[in-house]
Amino acid sequence: MKKLTFLFSLLIASYLSYAQKTTPLNRHFYEISKKDADEKVYTMNESKLSSKEMLYLIFDNQNRKIKQIKVSYNEAEKFNQELTDTYDTAGNLVSQTLLNLDNQKSLTLYFDKGVKKGQVIRHNYDRYEIWREGTPEPYELPYSDFLPGYEVEKWKAFVAKNLTYPMAARQSGISGTVFLALLISESGQLLEYEVANEAIMDKNLVKEALRMVKEFKGNFNPALDVDRQSVKAWLYLPISFKLG
Repeated sequence: MKKLTFLFSLLIASYLSYAQKTTPLNRHFYEISKKDADEKVYTMNESKLSSKEMLYLIFDNQNRKIKQIKVSYNEAEKFNQELTDTYDTAGNLVSQTLLNLDNQKSLTLYFDKGVKKGQVIRHNYDRYEIWREGTPEPYELPYSDFLPGYEVEKWKAFVAKNLTYPMAARQSGISGTVFLALLISESGQLLEYEVANEAIMDKNLVKEALRMVKEFKGNFNPALDVDRQSVKAWLYLPISFKLG
């Protein structure tokens, strides 16, 4: 009996430890390394709600909830899903995204003071169906204009022609996706750029991805808020390095 009690205590302790797992994040919501603790902008608390449900709560350094992410299985529609709520620093809901994890299609709703002001359906990575308050019919773009825009086809062609797989990474069998973070101004100017997930990526892949954005000569469009006003915002572009 004592042995069973001991084992049960170990299981409870293990579960609580897992449920209370915390991860420091940078300003792009990516994990940072221990040596980069001064870059911590957010903290993510991870909890396992059930065998099919995970909950991630993200707080800023003032302990204000900025994001809530729930990963689960949609029993009605039969697909794995991720539901993300984002909040401003006053606790108001800013957006809500339902992502189908099986096909990567998504629906994002945008709010202002609790009122729905816009909607974006992502059919694939270069086809977005957008509706805004005051727009009688949805319109399509190769990106969401709630976020900064870019010349999608020009960027894809540039990467296909100029991307080089670093030899050191290739020889070591290293692959992965680097996420570039580009800060676009209200007038569409590139203000700064960096790798959002640098802490978990090979340094050679990071260097090559930064070279790509530095040499790209395409134009950018500013993000538009719910009132269609240009705002400064981050644009995230993935660059994948795949062996074979």
